[in-house]
Amino acid sequence: MTIEKAEEIAEYIINSSKNKKTISIGWFGGEPLMNFKAIEYINKKIIDESEAELFSSMSSNGYLLNYIDVSKFDELKIKNVQITLDGIEETHDIYRPLVGGGKTFKK
Repeated sequence: MTIEKAEEIAEYIINSSKNKKTISIGWFGGEPLMNFKAIEYINKKIIDESEAELFSSMSSNGYLLNYIDVSKFDELKIKNVQITLDGIEETHDIYRPLVGGGKTFKK
């Protein structure tokens, strides 16, 4: 998602939520952490420009989590992160390998 598209989405959410007390956004599908900048942009814009309170959550395979992203979760109102696994290590690594075939479970 480009920043221009993120801008359009944020504006749509802000305009659609007038007269609402809360906005709830669940980030999932296609591994949302692959484009954390778009999530950061949309959440910040909503926080800064909407009168509604933002509650945000995320579903991730967790592979791309790092300290820099996690440290921003509070400011971005990301209150819940669900890490998904496909069973025990051996099963998970079969179904969720890296593009080159590497393992992902332990990471």
